[in-house]
Amino acid sequence: DYKVTGVQTCALPISPLGTRLFGSPVCIGEDIYVANDQGTLFQLDLASGQIMKEAPIGGLVLGSLATDGRTLLFITDDGRLNAVDAATFKTLWQLPIAAATDSTPAVDQGTVYLADQQGLAQAVDLATGRPRWATPLEDEFARCPVVGPDVVVFGCRGGTLAALDRATGTIRWKQRVESRFEYEPLDRKSTRLNSSHLVISYAVFCL
Repeated sequence: DYKVTGVQTCALPISPLGTRLFGSPVCIGEDIYVANDQGTLFQLDLASGQIMKEAPIGGLVLGSLATDGRTLLFITDDGRLNAVDAATFKTLWQLPIAAATDSTPAVDQGTVYLADQQGLAQAVDLATGRPRWATPLEDEFARCPVVGPDVVVFGCRGGTLAALDRATGTIRWKQRVESRFEYEPLDRKSTRLNSSHLVISYAVFCL
């Protein structure tokens, strides 16, 4: 059993899914969802690797998928944040963003958080796709924001972490990092800031 032993139960070649996969898949129940470099979204059975469903999504996904367990969220290279029903692959809404990005959105408690390559951070209502706030980060954004109880933290490629108020988008603080980095910060336990420690490349800060 793959859940207990870690023994490989299936291996699916990349070629049926396209030439390359730029981002990571997400899991909902017993299914895996992933998008390929040809603009196709796939649903696969977790136990067997069998492709259960596929559909074109109209753009290249350079980052990873995000999900709240029912909705799939991803950014395409034509500058759109997409919300797709995981069960039906029906597009629920699309939101144009200022610039295409290879980053990944984050979703928590009915709000989607993202930033584009021009450094514009946004919070978007998950149900409607309507923006709640937008805040310039003044630096190019890298990868995926991290959602905490009161703030959402964005890592910028120039080497700065910015913590924004979840409700208003107001910048709570900024911290200069020792060097440039390309990936998102992590807490000790998960992608949420459930502890007081924030771990980033090249340095560790206790906040």
